[in-house]
Amino acid sequence: MTVSRLRRVSAAALVIIGIAMVLWVSLPAGRVAQEIFYVYGQEISPPEEWVDLQIPPALTDGEIKVEYPGWIWLGDSGQIRMTLAERGAPPSCDAGDRPADPFDLSGRLELPGVLALPGSELRQAVVDCRTALLAWTIEPETSGDYSGTLWLRLLHTGNNDDSEQSLSMAAVPLEMSAGSLAGLSAPQARVVGVLAVLIGLALNVDLVLRRE
Repeated sequence: MTVSRLRRVSAAALVIIGIAMVLWVSLPAGRVAQEIFYVYGQEISPPEEWVDLQIPPALTDGEIKVEYPGWIWLGDSGQIRMTLAERGAPPSCDAGDRPADPFDLSGRLELPGVLALPGSELRQAVVDCRTALLAWTIEPETSGDYSGTLWLRLLHTGNNDDSEQSLSMAAVPLEMSAGSLAGLSAPQARVVGVLAVLIGLALNVDLVLRRE
């Protein structure tokens, strides 16, 4: 095999390997979805102090949905989303209905080894005719397997003494994996792949110029 042919083969191999690396680490993260259906007063039992409260429609016969990446590339970020909405038909929003008492939905994320933004604990008011949403942006610190829990609580915020009463709604287990490519994070692998393509193309151009 001549030197020029060897260089052509090497250049083509670099281009192919570089493109393959970029495409491989650009695959979207696999997502997992968990759905929890409940009826307020059955699967979720309120304390006696809440018996006379007007519960928002999303809490009376609701659906909790948690979505998160089952696996993710190291160096990339993913998202954990938790939504709470009424199951079935949309809730009635008649202006004459008695307004619901104030409740907040609180989510606390426990996932050791994973950076969570904007923070481990989030909360949002439960409002009639709106889906409550809590979302975290996550980024694993190293490659490997991770496990944790998303704790959901319901808070009644309308007490006259400014204190809050809470009710545990669910503890959702989370299992995810973070992968690397030959020890490289996804951003590093993309840079290496692009460099390999550029070097391969440069070798090809050099060979063409020499032949001319």
